[in-house]
Amino acid sequence: MLKGRGWGVRDGLAISMSIDRYRDYIGASRGEVTVAKDQNVRLRTGWFSDRGATYLASGRPVVNQDTGFGCALPTGDGLFAFDSPEAAAEALATIETDYSRHAAAARNLAREFLGHDVVLGRMLADLGINTRGHTRQARSPAVFPLEMDLEPISRRPLQLPRETIEAAQAAPVSAHEKPPALGPDSTSIVVLSHDGLAFTRLCLESVLAHTAEHDFELIVVDNASRDGTRAYLAKLAEADARVRVLFNAKNMGFAPACNQGLGLALGEHLVLLNNDTMVPPGWLSPLLAHLGDPAVGLVGPTTNRIGNEAEIETDYRTWGELLEFARRRQAGHAGEWLVMRTPAMFCLALRRQTFQHLGPLDERYEVGLLEDDDYAERARVAGYELRCVEDSFVHHFGEASFGNLVAGGEYQRILRANQQRYAEKWGRPWEPYGRRSNPRYEREAEQLREVVTEAIPAGAEVLMITRGDDSLLELNGHRAKHFPQAEDGGWAGHHPADSEEAIGHLETLRGRGATYLVVPPTYRWWLDHYAGLRQHLESRYQRLAVDERVGAIYSLEGGG
Repeated sequence: MLKGRGWGVRDGLAISMSIDRYRDYIGASRGEVTVAKDQNVRLRTGWFSDRGATYLASGRPVVNQDTGFGCALPTGDGLFAFDSPEAAAEALATIETDYSRHAAAARNLAREFLGHDVVLGRMLADLGINTRGHTRQARSPAVFPLEMDLEPISRRPLQLPRETIEAAQAAPVSAHEKPPALGPDSTSIVVLSHDGLAFTRLCLESVLAHTAEHDFELIVVDNASRDGTRAYLAKLAEADARVRVLFNAKNMGFAPACNQGLGLALGEHLVLLNNDTMVPPGWLSPLLAHLGDPAVGLVGPTTNRIGNEAEIETDYRTWGELLEFARRRQAGHAGEWLVMRTPAMFCLALRRQTFQHLGPLDERYEVGLLEDDDYAERARVAGYELRCVEDSFVHHFGEASFGNLVAGGEYQRILRANQQRYAEKWGRPWEPYGRRSNPRYEREAEQLREVVTEAIPAGAEVLMITRGDDSLLELNGHRAKHFPQAEDGGWAGHHPADSEEAIGHLETLRGRGATYLVVPPTYRWWLDHYAGLRQHLESRYQRLAVDERVGAIYSLEGGG
């Protein structure tokens, strides 16, 4: 009867006799529709098949006749219950309207509710079986101590707490004997390293622990590290067959080394990942789901620190808190995404076909900075859509390499030079990134506006320390400008190289009429980092008595 109505019919026994054939059949399916036995429906037994669980774990949506399983498993995203043919058809139509979202939700549901680490321990405990001393040490999520502190003790240069560095050094080197198959759905993850051994270990061990469900290879290109990184990478490549390492005799720079790694890649999906990142479970699947759309060219995750629309407000400090935050993020934003201007290369994913279309990274940008802006522009010109994937999260320490160049002014020199190269290539100046709405940031900005209105006379010219956020200049009638600023009054595009440069710039603008300097709460670090500037301000100008929670305000009038 089914064949007569156009259905394809397969021999279930023949498929299920071989685990490989069974896995391949499910992997090639778009999803599952299951009809339950009448007794399970009538008695509301909560029955749910192991086959349905397998489909969910494979990232395939499931439409199951309602047996009451909704009391244990969430429905409506990736998993649907139906009680009539019409309801089943409606569920299928819902899935098809946003398949990538429901596919990602299916995998996340399986991981959260059906994973062995979730189910098995509780089941054995309920049976009264003591498993202490009989389990293998899990690499996920406890590859690092859950209490490990992720908050740096300094930014420029970036430094981690001593205990965090010790935890990174103490983590076991990943071991994996079987090389990756690198089939049609495979991924090549390319990571660059240049010193920063602790960051590199945190990154690579988290990738190897939390990407195991994928067919992937990890390619590390080392740019002449001298701090023990090369010895660690050699040991890792020997122990884990998924890892390949290329050692450069000199620092080739970011774009050339990325191109080296991408040239070695054999996967169908390509990921560029900074070595100052850490990835939680489930980070990669949502990115790959969006690359299933041929209109999408470049995708990236959300993160705690990047300075564009991908940066979101976070509330974690430790490794364990990060894992929980990422789990909540995935569950609460399954399938969501937004179009963005520049997916940054701290974590960027694309198809091999897209890379072949766009070509390698432009190597004109010296050791680094703005090559991701350039690549995004090339993708946009080629007609691709660029996305930030809301249910993927990657922790980013930020500036592990380039932060070391700030104090001596090298960072600013490279940035200015690359801004000029970008402008020459594209015929327009580089523009600062946009940001998404941040309730906490907006509350602080509003409090700052109120304080400025009360403390500073109307009509005064105010300098506001910013990173290009024009909304901070909206001060209820006061004339406010960026600090530091370019000749046209816009944000300079970088912070001062040192206190001497900051002081010189401040005095120049003071000579042009600026009468107040405002330090917002998010930029209090300036007064620590630029100690000479702080001393200059405290010794020459009056600091107004305002609530320190909303920042600091200095009157620039009367200085000698």
